[in-house]
Amino acid sequence: MEGNRPISAPPGPPPQWPPYYPPAKPARRWLPVAIIVAAIIIATAVIAAVLLSRGPDIAAPAGPAPTAAQNAPAQNNATEASSTCEAWPSTKAALTAIPQLPPGWDWSTPNIDTYIGNRTAAIAKALDLFEPQISAEPASTASVARQYVAERRSEIELLRNRTYTQADGVAATAASARLDQLCGVS
Repeated sequence: MEGNRPISAPPGPPPQWPPYYPPAKPARRWLPVAIIVAAIIIATAVIAAVLLSRGPDIAAPAGPAPTAAQNAPAQNNATEASSTCEAWPSTKAALTAIPQLPPGWDWSTPNIDTYIGNRTAAIAKALDLFEPQISAEPASTASVARQYVAERRSEIELLRNRTYTQADGVAATAASARLDQLCGVS
């Protein structure tokens, strides 16, 4: 009767289960974030303290004080110093920023009158701002600048009258190149 014998329990208490550990989570990188946030807060506080500590009659420094070397007249005659040459780079940039007429345009291009109206109005405004800046001296720069303005105004009239051709823009382009050369603008 060996097979009918009761199963005996193992001696002693049952073995203990290992303790439950939650699954491992990746380490949080909070320390670098905390350092960056603290640095931003400190920098903001320092800037605010500096701004609040200044009196209302103290302006922020605009730049280094001029020196005699900075105020010395230029020895190089490659560019002629005048208000014309001072105003030309910004005027040229403004004129360059004005949108061109559509590529391959002709008088039957849809909305060409609107394009021409917008372009000529912008060019006229830029010329109106540039013209008072043309100084009498040096005479060569002044004459080229006046020629450029006259040629561009002529172009505007030809465009508005629908009589403009590509050849009409050559004189203004040449005057612009000469003005670039005289003023040292590239």
